[in-house]
Amino acid sequence: MTSKEDKIEAFWQWFVKNESIIKDCIELDSSPNQAYIVNQLNELILDLGLFTWDIGLNNSNEWFLTISPNGSEKFLSISQHIMLEAPEFLNWTFHASRPPKNWDRTFIVHSFDMEEIEIDASEWFFHLHNEEHDQNSIIIEAKGIEELDQETANEAAHQFLVSELGEKITMEGFSNIEISGKLESKLARDKKSISELKTLFY
Repeated sequence: MTSKEDKIEAFWQWFVKNESIIKDCIELDSSPNQAYIVNQLNELILDLGLFTWDIGLNNSNEWFLTISPNGSEKFLSISQHIMLEAPEFLNWTFHASRPPKNWDRTFIVHSFDMEEIEIDASEWFFHLHNEEHDQNSIIIEAKGIEELDQETANEAAHQFLVSELGEKITMEGFSNIEISGKLESKLARDKKSISELKTLFY
């Protein structure tokens, strides 16, 4: 086995051994093992690559672990390999990238000076253009987005798509992502409610 494969095997061995402690830490805020579990997850997962992770109970009250490649296609292939090695007997859902949310389309972005800005995307619109190789170009019409600097507006668009469609589709499905306060008239004729976007991919 390669060094990477050794590390993946060591991670899952540790995970199986500590599964009950992990669950206790999530269910009981007062668990004395929380620092140990968080530190070990950080150490073992970061030793595999520049990943972030999330763990807990989902909306269906099912245990899940997500290892996110942070938008990197290189690390997506690694996180997918990690999850393929997950023990099948564990009653968990494992995600190799951030899955889509079941949400109300409100979220927080941070401006250049780290100010928290609450965004409500429930009344956004979009125009989607299908290109070659199953890639799409999307322009999002977001009322009020003009108040944000361009970098923060771009981050809002990306953060929305990851939450709405999941990280993998956002990474692989779009060749171009734009956001604007108002679509050009020739595009506005074909715009659709943002609530329809997910139905095009699932």
